[in-house]
Amino acid sequence: MTTKSMNDDSVVRDSPIVVKVCMLKSVSTFSVPNKIEEMSVEALVDCGAEVTIISDRVYSSMKRQPKKLRDVRLDTAGRQMSIHGFIAGPFSLTIGESPYKGPLYVAPIEQDMLMGIDILHKGSAILDMGKGTLTYDDFEIDMNVRSTEGLPQVARVTVSKRRVIPPNSVIQLQCAMDARLPDYVIEPCFKSDIFGPRVLRKAGSDPVVCIANPTDCYKLLKKGQVIARAYPVEIDSIDSRTDLAPEHLNVNAVSETPTTDEVTSQVPDHLKEAYQSSVHHLTDPERVRLAELLTTFEDVFAKMSLILEVF
Repeated sequence: MTTKSMNDDSVVRDSPIVVKVCMLKSVSTFSVPNKIEEMSVEALVDCGAEVTIISDRVYSSMKRQPKKLRDVRLDTAGRQMSIHGFIAGPFSLTIGESPYKGPLYVAPIEQDMLMGIDILHKGSAILDMGKGTLTYDDFEIDMNVRSTEGLPQVARVTVSKRRVIPPNSVIQLQCAMDARLPDYVIEPCFKSDIFGPRVLRKAGSDPVVCIANPTDCYKLLKKGQVIARAYPVEIDSIDSRTDLAPEHLNVNAVSETPTTDEVTSQVPDHLKEAYQSSVHHLTDPERVRLAELLTTFEDVFAKMSLILEVF
């Protein structure tokens, strides 16, 4: 989004200024709660917007509507579309614990508010996507997550109960999640020298995180501490009806899966009797695994009773 500079003492002029925007709604997934003219509003964090915009619906619902200062026209990039809005102010805005007073853009946008670079820059904002926080004027704010078709896109995973991890140990930690998800993947976001793998969990199940402490020190996890993010599982499906030309397909390797008879025929002679007496109630895949096990570790088994007598 590009725009001309705007001073706080702007006044109404006859010729509107033009603001170029990429779209009339934001694709941001994170929002922060704030207050504007004593109204609680969720502002979507939009790092691609150079200015902050509030919805005309929010402006109309204010008990005290700041004065209109100037008309603006918002043109979408690459499309013959535009919407008309205006600059009004000064607005009283509270972000975290920091007050902001100044003019804002008002336009018929889908979201209640888009927080652009102008306000983010004023507060030296730091956006931490891993933790899901926005630090504004050195105050950390937990960001909320937008939902898609009624389902949240990301959920915070927090420690349910205070836990101490002993040195050089691994634990399974029962956690809590602030939203319900379909099948989901937990991705840890530790900032210390502990770590853990990604975990796939079924829809409706409680989040469990595996945490390793490779240090020689005890590590404390406080109740309510955010240690991971949970994301819905995304499945890429291939449509069998799609007719792909051979040049569009890349084959990395081709291999043949050996049959059960081929695998079992490789069992060493001194272990064949043990194999045959063990496979009566096994399925074919289980027979293959047993045959591979005996073949791999054949040197562990004695080939004749004389060897056992020696020991």
